[in-house]
Amino acid sequence: GDLYYASAVVAWRPPVFRGDYPKPDLRFFVEALAERAGRDRVGGRSVADSGGDKLLVGPTLLGLYRAWGLGAGVLFPVHEDLNGVQPDEGPRLMLNLSYWF
Repeated sequence: GDLYYASAVVAWRPPVFRGDYPKPDLRFFVEALAERAGRDRVGGRSVADSGGDKLLVGPTLLGLYRAWGLGAGVLFPVHEDLNGVQPDEGPRLMLNLSYWF
């Protein structure tokens, strides 16, 4: 089914990392992620045990240096409204490596 996301963050940047480029930069976040998944379809029919809503919240951080970025964190499910019988989600780990050119 269709999958929709919305996210919101609150960030804090320690004073020691508030220098000008190209000095290292580190930012701390509390991130919230809302997901809405539509029901899956098989042969034109909706699958009863699919889709639903989730809200995850947790701490993440972003480190930047020159053209490189490294983000990491863990999001915990705080609300789940799933259709039918589906396993609950545990903590969601994330790791992102970025390079800007």
